[in-house]
Amino acid sequence: MDAGVKRLSEINMIVAVRLFFFVIITTGIVAAVTRYFSVMVDYVLLLPALSNPFGRNDTSYCHGWTTFYWAWWIAWSPFVGMFIARISKGRTVREFIICALVAPTLVCALWMSTFGGAVIDMLNAGGAPGVAATVMTTSRKGRCLDCSKSCHFIALSPRYHWTLS
Repeated sequence: MDAGVKRLSEINMIVAVRLFFFVIITTGIVAAVTRYFSVMVDYVLLLPALSNPFGRNDTSYCHGWTTFYWAWWIAWSPFVGMFIARISKGRTVREFIICALVAPTLVCALWMSTFGGAVIDMLNAGGAPGVAATVMTTSRKGRCLDCSKSCHFIALSPRYHWTLS
């Protein structure tokens, strides 16, 4: 059982890395690197203002998202803390900060800027007009169903429509 989960995890990582490099190569390496550094600069500049609930015009943000986020972390902090403490045993504080805070932030920003930027570039270039029109005109559930109809990978997963309906 353990070997099967380990193999499944390794296969998942291989597929994810290959998909990542495929998207970077097809969208352009220079564009991906430029987009990544732009995202990191925006993250550093905008994070304090966007995470501060005071002095905002949109009150729904501080009443909804911030409260939800705090409640989520309060509920999960004992589990996350125990997990990080267990895997960080014997490491220095510097190693902990780099491995638990800095590296995941950089990798997440790289992943999101690569995939999100590729989709935004595709939509701005006029690609996938059906997807763009669907996103702009239908409800959330309808978007999932309509966008999935225009994707070619749906033929591989006939039960996908059943899970969304």
